[in-house]
Amino acid sequence: MKSRTSTKAHLTEGSTFDAEAILRQSGLRVTNPRLKVLTVLLSAGEPLDIQSIIERALPVRLDFSTVFRTVQHLDNSGVIRRVHLRRRTAHYETGLGGAHHDHVTCTVCKRVQPLPGGCPMIDYQKVLEEKTGFTMINHSLEFFGICPICQKNMQTKKKPHSEVRTPPSLPRFKSSKKSTIR
Repeated sequence: MKSRTSTKAHLTEGSTFDAEAILRQSGLRVTNPRLKVLTVLLSAGEPLDIQSIIERALPVRLDFSTVFRTVQHLDNSGVIRRVHLRRRTAHYETGLGGAHHDHVTCTVCKRVQPLPGGCPMIDYQKVLEEKTGFTMINHSLEFFGICPICQKNMQTKKKPHSEVRTPPSLPRFKSSKKSTIR
């Protein structure tokens, strides 16, 4: 029998979430890729794109297509959610460890953090449900600005403190066949 790496993730001091238990409670089959992807997202503390999930999963090697399919399945199942951050690639996070929250993103260094004080739209969402008759209304609210560190760096003419790495481009494969137009 294969031994699995730890599936427990620490979100805040003293709180842990067990990825295997979350998958079981969600009615999903427990597989190694699902366990690893969910554990990485639970531990991240910030939304991640697929390439970042792969990098943080090391030393476990996961290929892009496996992580892509896994993330899509977990998103469709409601275990994780896609976060819209105006970036080239989609980012994902878990909804665990607290209520729904939205984000503020630094336009200089691209650092993302949850809005302090929770989501300001939850009450309005309920009003919308009552007035429109829609159910299960969801939303994504994103704010953009310049973080305090980048503001300070701009005043002192320092470079941005970007901790976010741009994922490397995927290799482009050239076809060995020459196309001919007739």
